[in-house]
Amino acid sequence: MKKIAQAKKVISVRGASQGPLKNVDLEIPLKGLTCFTGRCGGGSRVMAVEVLYAESRRRYMLALTPFERENLGSIGRVDVEHISGLPPAMYFESGGIKRGESLATFLQLEALLAQLWHRNGVCHCLQCKGPCRSFSAAEAAAEAISVFKDEQILIVGPLKWKNETAIESMVHELLRAGFTRVLLGGEIVRMDELDTSAEIFLNAQGLDVVIDRLVPARSSKNRIIEAIGNARAMASGTSLLVGGQRDQRLLLNKQLSCLDCGKSYPDLVPEDFLQDSRREHPLVNLVELAGKRIKDLDEMRLDEVSAFIEGVLGEGERDLGGLRMLKAALDLGLGYLKYGRNTEDLSSGEKQRLIMGSCLGSGLTGILYIFEAPLVGSRGRETQPLLKGLRALVDQGNTVVALEHAAQLREIADEVINFSRGRIEPGEDLNSVITSKPKRQQPGGGASAKLFVQVEGAHNLKRIEVEFPLHRLVCFSGVSGSGKSVLLNGVLLPALKSGGRARKARKGSINISGGEQIRRIVDLQPGQSSRGKLLLVEMGGAEFLAGLFAATAAASQRGYPPEWFQLDVAGGRCTKCEGRGVLHYDLEFLEDISLVCPVCEGRRFRPEILDITHRGQNIHDVLEMTIERASEHFLREQNLRKIFAAATFCGLGKRQLGTSSEHLEKAESLWLRLAVELARVRATDLFILDNPSAGVHPEDLQLLLQILDELVGRGASVLVSEQHPEIISAADWLVEMGPGGGPQGGMVMASGHPREFAKKAD
Repeated sequence: MKKIAQAKKVISVRGASQGPLKNVDLEIPLKGLTCFTGRCGGGSRVMAVEVLYAESRRRYMLALTPFERENLGSIGRVDVEHISGLPPAMYFESGGIKRGESLATFLQLEALLAQLWHRNGVCHCLQCKGPCRSFSAAEAAAEAISVFKDEQILIVGPLKWKNETAIESMVHELLRAGFTRVLLGGEIVRMDELDTSAEIFLNAQGLDVVIDRLVPARSSKNRIIEAIGNARAMASGTSLLVGGQRDQRLLLNKQLSCLDCGKSYPDLVPEDFLQDSRREHPLVNLVELAGKRIKDLDEMRLDEVSAFIEGVLGEGERDLGGLRMLKAALDLGLGYLKYGRNTEDLSSGEKQRLIMGSCLGSGLTGILYIFEAPLVGSRGRETQPLLKGLRALVDQGNTVVALEHAAQLREIADEVINFSRGRIEPGEDLNSVITSKPKRQQPGGGASAKLFVQVEGAHNLKRIEVEFPLHRLVCFSGVSGSGKSVLLNGVLLPALKSGGRARKARKGSINISGGEQIRRIVDLQPGQSSRGKLLLVEMGGAEFLAGLFAATAAASQRGYPPEWFQLDVAGGRCTKCEGRGVLHYDLEFLEDISLVCPVCEGRRFRPEILDITHRGQNIHDVLEMTIERASEHFLREQNLRKIFAAATFCGLGKRQLGTSSEHLEKAESLWLRLAVELARVRATDLFILDNPSAGVHPEDLQLLLQILDELVGRGASVLVSEQHPEIISAADWLVEMGPGGGPQGGMVMASGHPREFAKKAD
């Protein structure tokens, strides 16, 4: 590593021993692009996320008041001797977008456009479709001057009351208040001359009380405002202007009202225009701006929305934050996406470009951006906008750390740091790493079993018909946005879960045949595993293990149930730390600290539970075992042996049973989920994976292929959406989507064995 020239120009890390890291010293150039590489478990992600990001977040929280920290939670100390030059950090997981979030919300456009429609939109009446609006007293006065000018008008308070109110008493009260005239049948009548017994007043529920008579252009604005205010005070916010030959009537109400029929509505607020609120406020859908309702934007493309907004905004309003994010998204080639589309339906590559657009559009400087697998879901020329985006963040005065193995990123990085076994080691030429293909097993299912899918009109999918074999590894490939993720996750997955019957999609129709033999659909999409559980629990071995300890002679004699040998229920766990092994102390004005529990000394269980042993090991000893060691120790226990063997096969053998799943790297989380499935897979199972190679080091790719091959070898059907050439070439069947992304995609370009593609290419 280079020595520090000036401390201000690098992030200096000394003695990092977090997780697998072994007293690592590190220097990262500020305002530069640094690439972290290394095999799964080597420490690259721990350094980026659990050291740099966690320490930056901890320092930020220490700068807050105790009250603010209480609402945000806490974070423990990082196992590092010293870090200097650390900027505020932001961390972005691969495809890490909040589930259920719309494009409008993510790009921070929804609130901006809600304000725009509320401020400038023209509302129309639900009853007569006439224009609706509300007027302040000053606005009403200005309207009166504009409409009537030199014409004499009456400012009237349309007073209403309930049936039981006698008109005599109402007239009496009005006279006492100083009001002397009413408008009756188009004529001004003195109230003291009214014959209240006349038929016209039978069951009367109101009177038009004359407040003032004036010529707007010749009167002071204050007089008009005062008269309108008095009318509204009398008539519950309603004011009426009567001009001409008493036939021209203009309602200028404080409350939102129709100017034609007078129907009143609750005043709209900007929040009513948000997507989640529109159903509760039907009037919102009758508010137009430049001829469009806000819900019309949902079906418009982002580039169309951008052009529309620029057309209605003034010059000084076009540099708002949400518009900068929208422009950045357009620059990254996302203009084809629909404004109202849910981010869950996007491909991995589209999500990454969306994240990059939000960072570029934020306009922040002096930030440490940490990206995990930023090029996932993109290939070839598609990576260029993302690479330019990373460099643009640096040019804005930020520091970027990317966890990425792709050669395109390593080539443009200012520094590449390789992690291996918890240390920094000289990086090898990853282009020279040869991923040897595993020897393929003979697939376990029938070779003739096939699935036929017919889809029309779902998102950007055209009318497509595709057939592919079951009990094989089938790869769906194509450029980002070509429709492979939509076909797999948005169409095929929900259709198969509903029984594989023909049905209507959210937009379009789906017909599937040949899926009768599929009994279980396993969705292995990112971010679906439970976080914070022990590996033993995640693998489903906790109950078996607890049963073994409870069946020992000592436990039976003392009456200890199996639950007492598990940490998720009270009984056998330490009552002081509740099985965590550590105690967390919130010191309010000082830094929070975590200390080893003084009662159990970090062993998690009560002493009497630890007295119970199985083959010389107590429950704490077992949790400290690696999975490999546990597999040997419980060799005679078939259920546990099967679970541990699957986890070892999936590359988790060096992990301890008591490790929390939240400390696993992203690839390891996938290994864990695959290990669980490998222990119970059947030939009637179908697995769906989206970009399983994301963030996987080239040397770990062979392990992924071995696991997928093992699933297929046991008869399962495996469908993957993937761009990595090694997985594409290893597939038994390839479905190529395209030809482009967005509107230029959505078609099946070819379907067959990868060898057939290679022959055509030759």
